[in-house]
Amino acid sequence: MMRLRRSKQKMNATEALGLYQALLKRFGRDESGSLVLFGMFIFILMLWSLGIGIDIVRNETNRVNLQNTLDRAVLAATDLSQTEDPKTVVRDYFAKANLSEYLGTTDVDPPTSDGILNYRRVDATANARVDTLFMNMLGVEYMNAYAASSAEEGISDIEISLIVDVSGSMGDPSSSGKSKLYELQDAAKEFGWMMLCNPNAPVNSSGNCSVEPGIVSISLIPYSGQVNAGVFFDHYVSARQWPAAWSHSCVEFSDADFATSTMPAAGTRSQSPQFQNFYYEADRGRDAEWGW
Repeated sequence: MMRLRRSKQKMNATEALGLYQALLKRFGRDESGSLVLFGMFIFILMLWSLGIGIDIVRNETNRVNLQNTLDRAVLAATDLSQTEDPKTVVRDYFAKANLSEYLGTTDVDPPTSDGILNYRRVDATANARVDTLFMNMLGVEYMNAYAASSAEEGISDIEISLIVDVSGSMGDPSSSGKSKLYELQDAAKEFGWMMLCNPNAPVNSSGNCSVEPGIVSISLIPYSGQVNAGVFFDHYVSARQWPAAWSHSCVEFSDADFATSTMPAAGTRSQSPQFQNFYYEADRGRDAEWGW
């Protein structure tokens, strides 16, 4: 019994180092439980990916809400029938949607061609800061939800006929002390400038017309008892009774001509007289003398 115990002690002493090394090698080759560590690593990556997705969805939700509000506001501000200031309209839309904090004081550009009767354009931008919930662990503390919108409304291919009175009474003074004809000319110039050019620039200033040529057409029709028929004179009148230097191309129309849109037959109307002299008589009222 004593001899066996001494043998075991001798074996443990001589082979302890080798046995320890064998155990280490066995532990190194043992793969049991390794998937747990790998699974934990994958789980953490999945949580990060899910968190990034949540932050992106939150940012996109805010951006869509911001963009929809901005689009509605800009469309309302661009409407030609809108009488309010475009900036006021856009800011009011954002106030009603509780998004005023995302619209800066300079984020609404002054409307292009503001004041022109047939065209308006409004540009606006907005930017919302969305704080992240998960991406901040990666160093991204917030994301920007940026929105921009532009809208324009215009009426093209407009044909305007400006009919103005240039008869003798227009030489009478107006309330301003100037002649009525002078006031008429001034008003006609201003109207033409508003329709064709930049109304914020001085009338007749060069280089300020911003409407594309051919979009608006304005024809001027002066009248004084009669109207110059222009190129249609030869259609209405078969032969001149007065030289063009005297009576130009004025044509006589009947009251019935203005009750229909059909053009009178060719050669059925007369040229207007050379002059027209109105006078009054106490017993006859107004009368006229035609110069033939």
